[in-house]
Amino acid sequence: MEGLTSLLREVSPLSLSLMVLIYLVPVIVIGLLVSRWKKVAREVVEEGLDSISALCLSMSANINDHVERLSKVAQDLAKVCDTIDKHASMAVGGYEMVRRSLAKGGDALQIAKRFGIGLGEVELVSTLMELEDDKGAKAEPQPHAM
Repeated sequence: MEGLTSLLREVSPLSLSLMVLIYLVPVIVIGLLVSRWKKVAREVVEEGLDSISALCLSMSANINDHVERLSKVAQDLAKVCDTIDKHASMAVGGYEMVRRSLAKGGDALQIAKRFGIGLGEVELVSTLMELEDDKGAKAEPQPHAM
């Protein structure tokens, strides 16, 4: 403490004031600038966060809309698949009934009337049966002539 007191006695008040101004003023100015920069940076960050938050909310709403639409499309596709499956099952069942009727030697016109289908469909089943018979005949081994 004595060193500081002796230093202050040797330094004139004007020199002391000048030293305080030389060291203290830049510290105060820098402190004020840093404080202002912090405030500006905080405002910029808050505005940026608000913008990002609003953008995320908007994107989230858009994504939810798309998810809802896709969900509805998936439900509609499931209904279509069920309908196709039902029609396919009915077609296979109808094909088998027409086939059995033809195999029993039924008349194509009578079969068409009975099942409520066109004569062309009955003829198509008949053609398919003939092709299956031909395929089965080719698959059987033929005895070779010697």
